[in-house]
Amino acid sequence: MNPSRRPALAGALALGLLLFAGMAQARTDDTRQPVHIEADRAELDERTGTSRYRGHVRITQGTMRITADHVEVIAQDRSLQTVIAQGERATFDQTMDDGRDVHAEALKMTYDARSRTILLEGDAYFMQGGNRLSGARIEYDLNTEQIVADSESQKGRVEIIYQPEDEPAAEPEP
Repeated sequence: MNPSRRPALAGALALGLLLFAGMAQARTDDTRQPVHIEADRAELDERTGTSRYRGHVRITQGTMRITADHVEVIAQDRSLQTVIAQGERATFDQTMDDGRDVHAEALKMTYDARSRTILLEGDAYFMQGGNRLSGARIEYDLNTEQIVADSESQKGRVEIIYQPEDEPAAEPEP
């Protein structure tokens, strides 16, 4: 592999991972941290702009962490197209600037850079600050910050659990 191409693929992967963090107000300093990738195997294909990581894949950047059995990054002409994480359970975790934790998991997670959407498929679960959403399929639009959740069939259901907001302590009366 051409060594000058490695930074482009690594940069495309880092960009894709940072955009996964858009599920909530991302931790500001995470984007300035190095991306660390561990896997049993890595394949980088210069011609197709595809990189694949297999076997106990763990990707970290600051407080952000993605784990999966397989991760594939597709970048055309140094432009990120798609990041796909999948396996028995692909997971995403990050601590936001406000201290809330975000956790997402599914059998397959796909980030589409062109539409700026994240799709969780197969036993999908999304949690932010105690609020939870689960269903067969969850799509999050980074542009509009809208979430759409679906069940697989009429028997399946989408479940949403909202935690009550903490009310400010009442001022003691004089």
